Amino acid sequence: MVEDYCSSPGAPFLTAPYSFLRELHGWVVGCFCFLFLLFFVIGFSSL
Repeated sequence: MVEDYCSSPGAPFLTAPYSFLRELHGWVVGCFCFLFLLFFVIGFSSL
């Protein structure tokens, strides 16, 4: 679906938000994994 939009004349206006969302998604997943590991270590050390 995204490839169809990228082949249209207005591609630069559409690919920029998509790449930004991909970057943001990566950051969110990274932070979530870091917090999960942090809470896991804290919970494990408190046992």
